[in-house]
Amino acid sequence: GVQAVVQLAPSLSKTISEGLCLIDSTGSHVLVYATDPNLALTLPYVVEISSGQVNMLPATYQFLQFSDSGSIIALLGKDTASMTQVFLVNVDGSNLQQVTSEPSGIGSAVISGDGSVVIAVDGYGEVLRFDVAPGTRQVLFETGPQDLGGAYYLIGPGGVPLPGSGGFAGGSPGSMI
Repeated sequence: GVQAVVQLAPSLSKTISEGLCLIDSTGSHVLVYATDPNLALTLPYVVEISSGQVNMLPATYQFLQFSDSGSIIALLGKDTASMTQVFLVNVDGSNLQQVTSEPSGIGSAVISGDGSVVIAVDGYGEVLRFDVAPGTRQVLFETGPQDLGGAYYLIGPGGVPLPGSGGFAGGSPGSMI
């Protein structure tokens, strides 16, 4: 519970937010959100259970999940273009790296158990695979525009294809017309 985390990490002299605690699958790290009374901000912290060491994660990122080893954390945060992207960081807060650079941003994502692969859904609803070490990107499911039998199209990121012009008109990506 929350009380046990506070006892393990006496240096975390902040108010722990109830219901916002997560433990990794190895039982070696706990993520807590704590409010710093001096800053009036709720920030993410990782507590190493064996030592009680407390590390603050980057404040502007939202926690997604731990890798199975508990050593890597997947986060959602804004890139320089203010689009939500996936980032990875070590549990000690070091080695923050951006994994995705999607123009439509990322809506949700998961990290593989070993931390080597991220599967994400972009702003267009496409399902993407990112291999972290080589930095490769693969589309697993594409949203369009797709011909659905002559009378219907699934609107893609550019809009509705205009016959003969090569251009696109408006429309909500992912919608069927």
